[in-house]
Amino acid sequence: MSELEPEELALLAGVENGVWVSRPSLQTRKASLQEAATQHCTDKNHIDISLSAMDFERLKALAANRGLNYQALAESILHGYLEHTDCRHV
Repeated sequence: MSELEPEELALLAGVENGVWVSRPSLQTRKASLQEAATQHCTDKNHIDISLSAMDFERLKALAANRGLNYQALAESILHGYLEHTDCRHV
């Protein structure tokens, strides 16, 4: 094991002596936030859009260059646009 600095030794001693412990409420909160993040990332709605043949080919080519499928790239483009656009006044 590498040599520890005095501050690191003090922290290690605190952990080993039970001074630093995880609180159950922190673990519960962490689990709750992980569940919320999972739901946020998996709750999706499907849409159908029509693109010109040229736009569709450009989308597929750009996606291939980035190692994505065209659906993932289209989702990313739309998400980026909406994140930077104030949609409250539409």
